[in-house]
Amino acid sequence: QGYGSGKDDYHQPQFFERHVQDILAVTGIVEAHGGRMTIQAQSPFTTVAIESGNTILADLAARGHEIALHFHEDAHLGKNSSALTVEQWCEVMKQEIAFITQASGVSHIRYWSGGNLYPNTYEAAECAGLDVNSDWKSPQTQSTDLSLVGVNPWRPAGGTDGTDFSLFTQHDPNGAIIFLPEGQYDRSNFASMRRSETAGGDEAYFEYLASQLRASLEAAQPGKVNVFHFTIHPGEFRGDRNAPFAVIEKFLTEVVDPLVASGQVRWATFSQMADAYAAWEAAHPGENPRAALTPGGSGGNLPPINPPPGGNTGTALPPGALTAAEYTVTNPSSGAALKVYVSTPPQSNGTPLPALVLVPGGSGDSSQFRKPPGEAQAFAQAGYVVVVFDPDGRGQSGGQEDYDGYLQQDGLAEVIRFTSSLPGVDASRIGLVTFSYGITMGAGALARHPDLPVAFLLDWEGPANRDDTGGCDGSGREYLKASCSDEAFWAQHEASTFIAQIRVPYQRLQSEKDHVQPDNTHAIVMVNSAVNGGVPWVRLNDLPPNQTYDPANPPAMLTEEQARLLPQLMLQYIAELFDLAN
Repeated sequence: QGYGSGKDDYHQPQFFERHVQDILAVTGIVEAHGGRMTIQAQSPFTTVAIESGNTILADLAARGHEIALHFHEDAHLGKNSSALTVEQWCEVMKQEIAFITQASGVSHIRYWSGGNLYPNTYEAAECAGLDVNSDWKSPQTQSTDLSLVGVNPWRPAGGTDGTDFSLFTQHDPNGAIIFLPEGQYDRSNFASMRRSETAGGDEAYFEYLASQLRASLEAAQPGKVNVFHFTIHPGEFRGDRNAPFAVIEKFLTEVVDPLVASGQVRWATFSQMADAYAAWEAAHPGENPRAALTPGGSGGNLPPINPPPGGNTGTALPPGALTAAEYTVTNPSSGAALKVYVSTPPQSNGTPLPALVLVPGGSGDSSQFRKPPGEAQAFAQAGYVVVVFDPDGRGQSGGQEDYDGYLQQDGLAEVIRFTSSLPGVDASRIGLVTFSYGITMGAGALARHPDLPVAFLLDWEGPANRDDTGGCDGSGREYLKASCSDEAFWAQHEASTFIAQIRVPYQRLQSEKDHVQPDNTHAIVMVNSAVNGGVPWVRLNDLPPNQTYDPANPPAMLTEEQARLLPQLMLQYIAELFDLAN
């Protein structure tokens, strides 16, 4: 739209606003299922967004979605685009990227689709700074050559004119562009069939998607990065005027959510998929990603279609493939012997893996994580070394209960140092994840031991201060039996004091209905304390980072539907936080 084609123009305010609202509606559905998208834009939309001051692309980027380029060569270069030079293509691609950057604030645009019949499109894209591509179909036939379908990304040796795919399908380990196949589709018109009246409409299309997702799972190769994705145009969903996107909600609920919950599928943006492939590639030098499995090479346990980013292929592993070990770590402050349990996934060529140290809530111990299918198993299956422990006086550890005070904080600090020394752990990529009241121990350890090798702190619904844990606001919640005026005690036991002193990124996860507290004011207290204390990066759920909030007018928190997907949400944020730390 917007090129004088006789169609509606984005310069028509009502038309532009309708598309903005359509995009936001689809975004809300995807986010409610723990997902993130790659949103492709081009100048008819981006220029109007700039002219009108609309911030939708910047807002979506702040919420964790990738902003990318859709390049429509005839519109951007004219009808004779195939005769133009690589330099001319590159210059116009750069202009389109500049519009996206101005509209979104995202300086590094990596993914594009389009330019499919120009044999030198990859050279032009590399010149323009792009490095990830997908969604290939012929603009003339609206079909995709079946030599391009599959689940394993590769680096094409060259482009195609739409008839000769020999270079496109050939892997070049030195190629600049990573191509993401769309999945194990069995028909050439899969990318355009939803628009066909003979295809049966939206319902039939998503039923077909479900069958092809299952086929892609069957084709997935253990030990490799496997991907599946599809592209939609929100403005085209008009089957049910009252609920045009209900078919997407149904597909995610009935098909995708169970696969995510079982560990077979993980959400990722296109660039995150490409990063996962690049990490796999670095760990498997010389291996052709398009090579078929050797006989008997496929197992019954499939890797996730969308592995997490950050140098970790995230292969979903059967529980038996994990290595479990037990250790004893001495708390230097109390002298207590602390029981530590480590779950390790297999490593590729000895490549060090990122690690997560989990801190229990309340007066809990490691057993709350170790019971299958608990977080220790789920996070390790996602490709992380997972460390859980019994704090002083709990579980199998010695010592005395300290209610997350200085002694237990010092014990946690020693467990973190121990984690950094484990063989196979990347000591520069250790994340600290706290549950409920465990935030007091976690934030206290980071505040009082600023030298700890921790990349970030992820906090799930931790209480902030004596009002939440001592009932000092008259609420009657008295988990800690201490006088509200005992400043010496509370100096050790209020997370809101410690959180202002940490110097690593802080992510807060908070549901609308807290698991203990009557409201979620404590989340605002924690976030505001962190921001005002100068913590380098602070975020509440997927809201824009480094914001403070009015406790009397808090923002919307996670819905009950999102909260039910907590392990998947945590893994999503963990991957983002490791990327941020890099």
